[in-house]
Amino acid sequence: MKNNATLIETNNYYGIFSALITTGLKGKNLIFCEEKISLMAESAICSAYSGSFNTDVYSFGNYLRKNKKIENVLGKEGAVMAVRKVLNAVPLNCFNKSRVNLSRALYELIIQLKSAKVSPEDVFAAIGGTDGLLKNKITDVYAVYSEYEKFLKENGLEDQSSVLTYLPDIIENDKDIENTDVVLFGFTSWTAQARAAVETIIKKAKSVTAITVGGENGFLYVNEVTEAFAKLCRKQGVSVSYEKITDYANEESEIINRNLFNPAAYKKEPKETNKIFVTAYSDEYEEIKTVAETIKKAVTEKKCRYSDVNVVIDKSYSDALKEYFSLLEIPFFLDEKKKADNHPLVKLIVSYADVY
Repeated sequence: MKNNATLIETNNYYGIFSALITTGLKGKNLIFCEEKISLMAESAICSAYSGSFNTDVYSFGNYLRKNKKIENVLGKEGAVMAVRKVLNAVPLNCFNKSRVNLSRALYELIIQLKSAKVSPEDVFAAIGGTDGLLKNKITDVYAVYSEYEKFLKENGLEDQSSVLTYLPDIIENDKDIENTDVVLFGFTSWTAQARAAVETIIKKAKSVTAITVGGENGFLYVNEVTEAFAKLCRKQGVSVSYEKITDYANEESEIINRNLFNPAAYKKEPKETNKIFVTAYSDEYEEIKTVAETIKKAVTEKKCRYSDVNVVIDKSYSDALKEYFSLLEIPFFLDEKKKADNHPLVKLIVSYADVY
């Protein structure tokens, strides 16, 4: 019998965790999600079931690393250095080699092209029919991209984007997945490589459930993953049962959700409320200071715990947050990427090598 698929769409990001728990997670489960929310997914499962021995949570990258040993993989910094080496060897029509961030910018572009399954040959084909500055830019991209791929091949190297092409074959040969209920959880988008992996999952898994965020407000919701999942299921001849979870905390949140980014929203009848507050501050330090004092007061008055509070900020606020949260002795985890050479263990190893 053909496997089955379920699409659960929630109207907000918070709702995906409730939807994950309500799926039941009986039998053997494999959850795929973006790496940034994998810990949150594991925490939600452990809180609901007091732990689980039948459920694994992976990003596509971690699943790949678990099931296939791939040597000589360049990290981001190594790949940028490879692009820089290539730049010094190829003639350019448009780009300025002396530009500080050129190698990093070209690496980011190459990775996006590879994730969309756009080859150097595809880029070369795009040169035809163009002229002027655009032609020069595409020609430069092709020159660097093709030489970069040649450099990787000649040196037996791969980059982070290249290794993801192994995913469909790994899933195809994973015997356990045929008896596993797979959940695709909270993805905001899929590259062409990820879609190839998802298509194989739909074909091989015992069942597949996609939990996505979406809605009717086209100014807010792209609905890309929702539509891509339904399309891939149709391609495999798998019927999809659809469930929509709409959960608004109050009338105000529903109004915001239905009208956010809608340029015509100002024409609608306004609603007076005392549940939403907007305050302006002179700088991010003054703003974060107020946030920290508000959290401290709420916890001191036993209205919540520190672990109940999430603060969503732009990365430019991180220094202010560290300063005021530390000053008020508020424990916090700041979800930010750090350079490897700032890690204490890396510093120890490098210092040891210097001493030696």
